[in-house]
Amino acid sequence: MTDSKFTYRATVRDHFLLGVLALLAAFAIGSAIYLGVRGDTRLRFQVPALLFTGGALGVAIWYLRGIRYKLRVSADGIKVKVKSAFVNRKRAIDWDEIRSAHPTTTAPAAMKAGSNLALIEDGVYSLDGRTGLDLRLTSGERVFIGCRKVDELAATVRQFV
Repeated sequence: MTDSKFTYRATVRDHFLLGVLALLAAFAIGSAIYLGVRGDTRLRFQVPALLFTGGALGVAIWYLRGIRYKLRVSADGIKVKVKSAFVNRKRAIDWDEIRSAHPTTTAPAAMKAGSNLALIEDGVYSLDGRTGLDLRLTSGERVFIGCRKVDELAATVRQFV
């Protein structure tokens, strides 16, 4: 195992999504408390439903905050690891598998449009939206590796490709 030339770590930074989930959870739990204090017997089914909804949103926030992303570039190749409470995905790409590598940058205003989370499926590994490195492999597969330090990543990859 050789020393790393480039290492990048990320967590979920989509503050808008996390904020909306937190507000919804607070509203649901607050509503349940308010309705429970009122003591209206017609509302006996709404209070548990609101508490359950608030708890489910809290679990979603906990899960999203727990996602960890690690990218490492070394003489061995590129290694990507995405880990959360329920997912543990790893991908290693050797240098001889890479046909081309192109940096992709997104304007800061475009980064604010929509969520920056990407499903770790179909060759997309990113918690940073659409900024990263687009790899074309010799097998014809396309792999996108998200990274906010795309210029530094591309310079490191060019040393090996």
